[in-house]
Amino acid sequence: MSPFAEAIKAFTRALEHDPNMATGYMNRGYVWNDLRMATNAEEDFRKALTLRPNYGEAHLGLAYSLLQLRRPQVALKEADLAEKSLGESGTIYLARAEAYRQRSMLDKACSGARFCSNCGQPVGVATLAEDERRHAQGFAGRLPSEGSHRGSG
Repeated sequence: MSPFAEAIKAFTRALEHDPNMATGYMNRGYVWNDLRMATNAEEDFRKALTLRPNYGEAHLGLAYSLLQLRRPQVALKEADLAEKSLGESGTIYLARAEAYRQRSMLDKACSGARFCSNCGQPVGVATLAEDERRHAQGFAGRLPSEGSHRGSG
């Protein structure tokens, strides 16, 4: 069994024990996102937000799910709600950039662009999935600027 399948199974068991555990739905939602199963992820993030409406991490995860589903306008709203709760972060910036890119608003997607402190390369939408995985692993707020983006050596 893959680590993702094991994680889904473990979170599902935990939620059977405590169906009001917002954190369980949020964590399982991030695993669904990693599996590219955005509809399942959206459902879990929405359930987490029903239980805990100002849950910034769930708003952010929902934004990423909506981006996978090509619903950038709603994803932008979720990114804004995440920022109200969590503060400014690279993960939120990347979600917004991808939403603007999907809406063909490239001028906004590039505004506030950030660059790698090691090599000077722009850090942006190409690292969206990697940054999402970092967030799910507990590295919220870090941009992939520590040499982790493509093009670094």
